[in-house]
Amino acid sequence: MVSDDESVNPSNSSASASRSTVLDDYYLNPSADPGNVICSVLLNGVNYERWAKLMRNSLKAKNKLGFIDGTVTKPRASESDRSKLWGIVNSMLVAWILNTIEPKLRTSVSCADTAYELWESLRGRFSVGNEARIYELEAELTACKQDGQSVQDYFGRLKLKWDDLEDYDPISDCCCGSYDCDKQKEIFAKRQRSRKSQFLMGLDSTRFGTTRSNILCMQPAPSLDSVFAMVVQEERHQNVTRSADTRPEGVGFSAQVGSSSGRGRPVFHCSHCGKSGHEVSRCYQLHGFPDLSVDNSSGRGRGGRSRAGFSANRGRGYSSGYGRANNVQINEGSSSVGQSHTITNADRQGLPLNDAQWGQLLNLLTKDKPPSSDRLSGIVIDTGASHHMTGKLNLLFDIYDIPSCPIRLPNGTITMGTRRGKLCLGGSVVLTSVLFVPYLTNTLLSIACLLKEKPCLAIFSDKLCYLQDRFTKTLIGAGNECDGVYIFRSAVEVQANAVKHIGGQELWHQRLGHPAKSSISKLSSLLNFGVSSDVSSDPCDVCVRAKHSRLIFPESDNKAESIFTLIHCDVWGPYSVSTNCGSNYFLTIVDDHSRAVWVSLLRAKSEVASILQNFCVMVERQFQTSVRTVRSDNGSEFMALKSFFASHGIIHQTSCVGTPQQNGRAERKHRHILNVARSLRFQASLSLEFWGDCVLTACYLINRTPSSILDGKTPYEVLYSTPPSYDHIRVFGCLCYAHKGTKVRSKFDERATRCVFLGYPYTQ
Repeated sequence: MVSDDESVNPSNSSASASRSTVLDDYYLNPSADPGNVICSVLLNGVNYERWAKLMRNSLKAKNKLGFIDGTVTKPRASESDRSKLWGIVNSMLVAWILNTIEPKLRTSVSCADTAYELWESLRGRFSVGNEARIYELEAELTACKQDGQSVQDYFGRLKLKWDDLEDYDPISDCCCGSYDCDKQKEIFAKRQRSRKSQFLMGLDSTRFGTTRSNILCMQPAPSLDSVFAMVVQEERHQNVTRSADTRPEGVGFSAQVGSSSGRGRPVFHCSHCGKSGHEVSRCYQLHGFPDLSVDNSSGRGRGGRSRAGFSANRGRGYSSGYGRANNVQINEGSSSVGQSHTITNADRQGLPLNDAQWGQLLNLLTKDKPPSSDRLSGIVIDTGASHHMTGKLNLLFDIYDIPSCPIRLPNGTITMGTRRGKLCLGGSVVLTSVLFVPYLTNTLLSIACLLKEKPCLAIFSDKLCYLQDRFTKTLIGAGNECDGVYIFRSAVEVQANAVKHIGGQELWHQRLGHPAKSSISKLSSLLNFGVSSDVSSDPCDVCVRAKHSRLIFPESDNKAESIFTLIHCDVWGPYSVSTNCGSNYFLTIVDDHSRAVWVSLLRAKSEVASILQNFCVMVERQFQTSVRTVRSDNGSEFMALKSFFASHGIIHQTSCVGTPQQNGRAERKHRHILNVARSLRFQASLSLEFWGDCVLTACYLINRTPSSILDGKTPYEVLYSTPPSYDHIRVFGCLCYAHKGTKVRSKFDERATRCVFLGYPYTQ
């Protein structure tokens, strides 16, 4: 008899492979590997039921389900061969289970020695709250509606929820152990009937109401699949019918009026004037106008105030569930709205407006439209439209696609609204939900939607209407009555932004970190730009906000005779916000003779000792001299260097306790650096984590800015005996492009990356 361990790896022996069987619990396929992922759904903490179902199915296919349900237990120690085989298969299963857990969740899963323990641990953690989840899914199924989606998409949404509910509430196995017993079939049929009802109830009544009624009357009742097929067939038939409809043409419109929908009524034609809507016995041109009517020889009446009792189509749409467009009649050859009424002070009667409000309204309605408002021309204030709608996509912003929404046009044609966006009426008045209807020739402002979105009042009279804020009583917009409709005019005109040209002096003022104008003027000949004669005019806003202070430190005229004879040191910080490199301090070193400044960012004050020692070595190597005197406060970071100073012959001068004025040169330099750094940060609009880059750039620019103390020279020139170069100076925070090398890009990749300029590296 061959031992079972030979069945684990058949490749070791052909004889053992021939006797292995896949029905053996310890059999592993040669392709089995600990890195295999045997389930397409990864466990993320909320999909346990779906994941567990698929995992059980995968393990059952591999004949390893017994290892996680406890039916295959670990053999006794006396059965060493089988115990070894069990350990191999168990380890393989543990690896497979862990591979089907999302990485971010895998770190929180406790390590288990057996697949059974790991499975039970996951079930105990995540298979909880089934009742709450079932209630949530049933509530979602009840609220699930088609809402303009295609039948295929709507059914797909339902199917996902049905599958989730099946995982949490599966059909229990019958006690008889048979899968084909009558009890099981009855439970399954009941669940299918429930799903069929949910599918039919969520369909759009306006499109599939008749189809739904026909399906419910069928005997015998069709299955869910048959119902889905019938509804899809009806949807295709409707799409074909809709595409065959003629497209409305023309660009003009005029309103028609009436007291009823006019459906089914005869159309009368007058043999005298040739117009429709009345007979010759009621023609006004023969018999005169009624006393309460208005003579309108052009044949156009005011919308909604017909004096005669004749009806005409309103065009509002008559089927519930459709979006309703304004009642407009498309006229060939007309390009604009007819002439509006003249508004006078007599039209104020009855309107709750004071003198100032009426003056504003009168000015809005009587003045000519400016060219800037042409894009908003043709907006109709409509009390019958169910949604804001427009046929001009260029008026909208923040546009996104939506499920197809049926819209009934004035000529009875049904089209689909395919997009939704926002429309600005001026100022802060923004319509947040405007449908884009491709064949609509104008923009409709729905009063019903507007009053729900904005706290405003809409007041109508026979010649005008206006929209007013409910609380502040400010005017939002108004409309003239024209051909039976009200044409909207915004109370806030569109504004245009002006761009100011920056001259050479101001540009270099920004590039050099906002130095004083007297300093920047000294560079005019070198940098070839003109200098303003009045240095006090047009102050820089950034300079005022960044450098404004109440008190100044008294300055000393004393200056060392040569470079590095005396240096001033001080530590600034800690600052509450760390830089992007983790620093909260910076060390400032100032040469008394050249006024040159060096800045180093520090994570802690303990770094001061090594930085100062390296600085002294740098001075000896680069400038062939040595630091003679160091002046600082009594900080422990400086006092710890006494032995170093003594061994190198450096005099360490400290200020008296509580008198920082004695180290005033370093303190003032701190103020100078922070003034420039703040200016740079405000100019570039950077967040606080970049304050370190601002400080380092400020130091670099200060060393290249002329100073009156140095007789108009820069610290760089005094230190190196040559003027600095300004060819590489750029505005801090400006847009720059970093070139991509050939090693990191292909032929069709971008050759540069958009970046933000953050300063000048020290050694590059």
